[in-house]
Amino acid sequence: MENNRRQNIRSKIVTRMCALGFIEENEQRVYQDCFPLKTIDLSEGGARILHDGLLKPGDKIELRTKDKLSLRRCIDCKYAMQNRSALVLEPATAIVVWTNRPYAGIRFEHLSNKNKQIIGSIVWKKHIKDVRLQRASI
Repeated sequence: MENNRRQNIRSKIVTRMCALGFIEENEQRVYQDCFPLKTIDLSEGGARILHDGLLKPGDKIELRTKDKLSLRRCIDCKYAMQNRSALVLEPATAIVVWTNRPYAGIRFEHLSNKNKQIIGSIVWKKHIKDVRLQRASI
């Protein structure tokens, strides 16, 4: 039997988000560079993302969907207008767990219950659809 190291169901969900690197100083976030990212697969626990090679394990990032871009530099960013994702989430914090260019694995550190419900619903719908397609092809 294959050992599944994941605690959450994961499905191939491709979506675009904006990310802000940050460090915590005196219990406050100091934001660093921002960059666009694309998820390859998604779960309530984390995601596999495409990245440009700048991320390393231990980096902390804040993920925002296009409707939650509130920082001035996010609103002015050229990537913000290219983000056509229909996914709407509250800002979420994640930590980079592994990198293997061009991919990185992130684990959600702070994910609201609302976000968990939204992601869980999308992931399960996709998973059920994939299982049905797979069974239909047998």
